[in-house]
Amino acid sequence: MSIGTAHGLYREKPVLDIGRLRQIRDAVGIPLVLHGGSGLSDDDFRACVASGAAKINVFTDINLAGARAWWENYRPGRGIADISPLVIQAIREQTLGKLRVFGCEGKA
Repeated sequence: MSIGTAHGLYREKPVLDIGRLRQIRDAVGIPLVLHGGSGLSDDDFRACVASGAAKINVFTDINLAGARAWWENYRPGRGIADISPLVIQAIREQTLGKLRVFGCEGKA
């Protein structure tokens, strides 16, 4: 579902319709998936979770963390084996950070 969100990067900060999210939650009574979560603030995420979002898609944020790690650590003479652990660590940190904000850390 989208409540002012879109996949990919935003050109400007989205305006979320949290009231609509609550209305949808109350009407359907099933776990909701928020598409286009990348780029939202931690406060936006917390509001979405509190209002019924059970899953939030944030691939762009996680992908960009890995890409940044790659470009920041590439130098001539360094190969994939040298840089991949740094990329994996950046992806791990970004993912764990999102899990903390969503309130689901340690709830496997």
